[in-house]
Amino acid sequence: MDSKIIILEYWKDQRAQARHTETQRATFTNIILIVAAALLGFVANIGFHASNLALTATITFLGLFGAATSAKYYERYNLHLKKRYDLAKCSLLRNRNMTTKRSSVPLGLIMLAVIASHGSA
Repeated sequence: MDSKIIILEYWKDQRAQARHTETQRATFTNIILIVAAALLGFVANIGFHASNLALTATITFLGLFGAATSAKYYERYNLHLKKRYDLAKCSLLRNRNMTTKRSSVPLGLIMLAVIASHGSA
């Protein structure tokens, strides 16, 4: 298989993973919002009393948990974006070196450098 095709497939894979992460984040956020809205509606319907403190604490915890999870999904999304950007940048540098007849870095080495710089995720 041609090394350019391998690089392109790796780039497409990072793009697909970024999309998947963003879809998961959106779905999770919607679920959190629906559950929080239902709990808030329930509390509003029965009235706010000291006995409903557990429900309001649950809503607060749910909001904090949702915010933390959404931030983690955003972090993962940015990781995949950065991998794609670095891969494209290294690939462009390699192509520029090939056209000027300077020594070029093998594409496999570029992939390994991009993967190693971002960890195994």
